[in-house]
Amino acid sequence: MMLPRVGESSWFRSAGHGTQPFPVRIPETIEANVAFADACLAFHLGGGTVNEVAADQLIRILIAAWGDPRSGWHAKTSPQARGWKQFKTIAPTTYDKLLERLFAEDLDLFFETIDFDKERRKFWRKHLKKLVATTFYFSASTRELLTRRFPPHSDMHEKAKSALSRARDLTGSGGLDALVLFFKNGVIVEFSKTGNAAYRYTHEAFATLTRKCGPRATASALKDQRLGNQMSHWGPWQAEFEDAVTRIT
Repeated sequence: MMLPRVGESSWFRSAGHGTQPFPVRIPETIEANVAFADACLAFHLGGGTVNEVAADQLIRILIAAWGDPRSGWHAKTSPQARGWKQFKTIAPTTYDKLLERLFAEDLDLFFETIDFDKERRKFWRKHLKKLVATTFYFSASTRELLTRRFPPHSDMHEKAKSALSRARDLTGSGGLDALVLFFKNGVIVEFSKTGNAAYRYTHEAFATLTRKCGPRATASALKDQRLGNQMSHWGPWQAEFEDAVTRIT
C-alpha cells in the first residue's frame, strides 16, 4: 500500500477548508515514498512549532500502509516492515521522532485515560528514546470505555482505535490493565491501579509467558515471579526502575 495519489483525499489540510489533495504527484517506489513522507513529517515535527493535526494525519496514513511500528515490526518478515525499514535507513532522525511521538501517545493513553499516575508517566517519558515497542493488555471494561469515550468524531478516536487493535485481553482482572514496554534487552510490564507491582522480564522469558497465555492472559500470569523480577512502586521507586532500565537497554 502506497501513500494517496493526486486528487485523493489525504492528510493534507488547509485550515478552514477541510481535507485537500496532495499538491504534487507522489512517487511510486517505497524508497521515494519514504523520502516524500520524511520531508513532510520533518517539516511538521521540526522547528519551534509542531503542526499536530498534519503530523498525526500523515502518521496514520503511514501506519495504514506499513503497519504500526510500535508492534515490533522489526522482528517480523511481514511485507509491511519494508516501509519502516526503509524509513529507518533513509531518515533515521525523523523515524526516531516519529517513534517517540507514538510511544508518548501510548504512555499518555495509559497513565492519563486508563490510569491516573503522573509520576509514572513522567518517569517513562524520560525513557522514550530507549523504547523499541509497546503494547497493552486491556480488560473488557477498558475496551468498552475507550470505544464509548472516543467515538469516530472524537479527536482521540484514532489513537484509541490503534491501542485497541494492538492490545491483548486481560481476563478475570477486576478491571486491571497492563502496559508492556519493550527495550533492546528486556521487557517491563506496568499495571494500572495503585498497589500493583511492575515486572521485568528478559525477551526470552516474556516470549515464553505470552506463548503460554495466547491472546488472553490473567493478571497472575503476567506477574510470574519464576520468569521475571518484581519491582515495587513504594518509597523511592525511581532508583530501582532506573537500574532496571539500565540493565535492559
